[in-house]
Amino acid sequence: MNNSGLPASSYAYSSIDDPLGANGTFAQGINDSGAIVGYYFDAGFTPHGFLDVGGTFTTIVDPLATGGPVAFGISASGEIVGELIDAAGGHGFTDIGGVFTTLNDPNANQGSQLSTIAYGVNSAGKVVGAYFDAAGTEHGFEYYKGAYTTVDVPGATRSAAIGINDSGTVVGAYADATGAVHGFIDYQGAFTTPVDDPSAVGYSILTGVSAAGALVGVYNAGGHTHGFTDIAGNFATLDAPGATDTAAFGINASADVVGYYRDAAGAHGFFADAIHAA
Repeated sequence: MNNSGLPASSYAYSSIDDPLGANGTFAQGINDSGAIVGYYFDAGFTPHGFLDVGGTFTTIVDPLATGGPVAFGISASGEIVGELIDAAGGHGFTDIGGVFTTLNDPNANQGSQLSTIAYGVNSAGKVVGAYFDAAGTEHGFEYYKGAYTTVDVPGATRSAAIGINDSGTVVGAYADATGAVHGFIDYQGAFTTPVDDPSAVGYSILTGVSAAGALVGVYNAGGHTHGFTDIAGNFATLDAPGATDTAAFGINASADVVGYYRDAAGAHGFFADAIHAA
């Protein structure tokens, strides 16, 4: 891990395979200390969240969840967010030191498994995610101290807020009137759209933003998915070695990236260690 703060010129990749993840491991978030969260599927294809600290894996367990929980984001202070399913439907959640709080946007289709999902959290405890209304339309949201605010890109047919940094910059994805999917940046209600990898065909989404404003995301081209970084407007594709498809989801202050890739053996998480220019 390099803390020079210079743009990453290349990455050294390593796989993340939860020892209980018989049917795939998916890394989703990383904080500035290098703690990684995500989820895996066990031998029975049941999903479970995990926390990986220095290669030591801990399964995230909510006693009320019948499906999951799966983890999507982790803050600098170690607060984890994600999604769980119980008898009442789908919910976002926060996990602070093993204490779970469920999140249900008041505009969501309560009781449905496709309801509220928490994707990202910052050190102030601001959570971002997506909810689905009664018509099945997806909207972004921000949650802070018990209050929910909808985050919808103007003119979009659907939106999802996926990442947030400590300055409150929110990133995510939206669909335009033609159905094409793009990334967006939202800073205090001012939207920058579209933010697309120049190689993208069909869709390009933003999935994370670092404290310094470095962006990470996923795009499609040639029928395959690719990860990418956007550091100060410089786009770079991230493809794990030997992968048929790569998706990047989390980035920290060192520009280290996590995500997952697929190869002939299945799905694996990855950690891409930024190697900075001298």
